[in-house]
Amino acid sequence: MRQTTNGSGDVDKDACEILMHQTLAYAGVLTSLGSYSPGQEKAPGAFRSAGFPDMLRKEGLNVMDCGDLPVRRWCPDKETPLSQHWKGVVAPVQETERHLSKSLTRGRIPIVIGRTCTIEFGW
Repeated sequence: MRQTTNGSGDVDKDACEILMHQTLAYAGVLTSLGSYSPGQEKAPGAFRSAGFPDMLRKEGLNVMDCGDLPVRRWCPDKETPLSQHWKGVVAPVQETERHLSKSLTRGRIPIVIGRTCTIEFGW
């Protein structure tokens, strides 16, 4: 595994040790709701096509693929233009939490690919 640094350039051996003995729960959240345009929903597929999960495995990490959530593509929201698709933004956050909750209770580390910056609210 490549070395991880702690921001000062020093190798963070604790972080490397934790990752080597944990399983990563890999999931794609295919949505661009909450963005200003479509496109972000394609990111998880691009990471998979590039072989990202296998790259992690080649580095010696244990990766459990939890699959992808349904596609939710942005389009103009004429009813609530100042809070575009707010209900649609909340739904994938809740779905992500439900999708990965079993993995979290088993001590797996979530790796969520895709989504807008709102996904952190699910954790």
